[in-house]
Amino acid sequence: MTGRRPDLFRPGATAVRRDVHAGRVWTAMAQRVIDDTGATLTLARRPGIQSLALTRRSAGGRRSHR
Repeated sequence: MTGRRPDLFRPGATAVRRDVHAGRVWTAMAQRVIDDTGATLTLARRPGIQSLALTRRSAGGRRSHR
């Protein structure tokens, strides 16, 4: 047993960063956990990683994701 807190991300795990505005997700991007001390979460993003972002309004006035 390493004594690591169960609420911390493990190195190598995937964490999804989500930017939220007015209760809705505007962007989402998967990132790799490098380290989590409980005070600082260090993430890495590889080139070419896929992400989602709010782009435009559809005909019904709702926004669509890309």
